[in-house]
Amino acid sequence: MSEQEQVVSEDSFLIKIESRLSNLEDSVKSILDRGDEMNEVTQEKLSAIQDQLESQAASMRRLRRNMSNPYSYRIILCGVVFFLILFAFILHNTVHSI
Repeated sequence: MSEQEQVVSEDSFLIKIESRLSNLEDSVKSILDRGDEMNEVTQEKLSAIQDQLESQAASMRRLRRNMSNPYSYRIILCGVVFFLILFAFILHNTVHSI
């Protein structure tokens, strides 16, 4: 094999290697692009799940608060006002009857 044929053979071999490397580089870029897209989709889904979990946690806190305090503050306030009015009425009648 002559030196010129060997150089041509090496050049074609280098061209093949370069072609394979460029194909590999394109494949890696494609995978990375798809990975970035998948990562964005995954992040969106995770944030949606987090929002749902936060709303569920808030509703559970409300439910727990309602279960621990069966009487609302309005009912208690109305009861206190009612008893104060009743006490004032009884006291007023007692004072005028004496």
